Amino acid sequence: MLDTLSKLASLVSILLGGIILALVADRRADDKQEFDFQTTCASFVERLSAKFENKTVHISELTARINLFPEKCAVNKEEIEGFIRLIANVEEDSPRPDDAADVTTGWVAVGYLNAVGNADGINFTLANGSPIHSPPEPDTILQAKWQVNVREAAANWDSPLMVLSIGQCFRVTESETLDAAGQMQTWAGGEPVACP
Repeated sequence: MLDTLSKLASLVSILLGGIILALVADRRADDKQEFDFQTTCASFVERLSAKFENKTVHISELTARINLFPEKCAVNKEEIEGFIRLIANVEEDSPRPDDAADVTTGWVAVGYLNAVGNADGINFTLANGSPIHSPPEPDTILQAKWQVNVREAAANWDSPLMVLSIGQCFRVTESETLDAAGQMQTWAGGEPVACP
């Protein structure tokens, strides 16, 4: 009987030790996840800095990218913007051309839809906020992620007819995919419209 009680006590001791070790390991995993998340947040800032260093960026694009940081990163957006201003040429948003009110149709660069993991290369979302994965069909409503030039024709790099603002919508009447330095860039013809 004493031998059985001794074995039972040893078994309970082993089980308790295992539970304690599992709890400690679980807490360490939580700490590691938190550390990894902070490392990821720092990586976001580093990549943003590398993207814009010694380049020109419009403030609307910079603001949109900073606003994409996960809330859990708890970044000071003003400090990040201030830092980017030190290493890049940050331009204020360009005014709309004077004749913008007369523009009823034009073409916009939707972006590089075939580039895997290249959300930065796509200028629009669908009006409901969903990402765009294929050339938009007629009557699709797109919403600008940042300022987007409306041009007279697809890949026409002359002065824009007008500039869509961040969040402004555009109804597609047709789309076209063109080769742009070895990448396929999708363009949409259509008109600026009120967002649904």
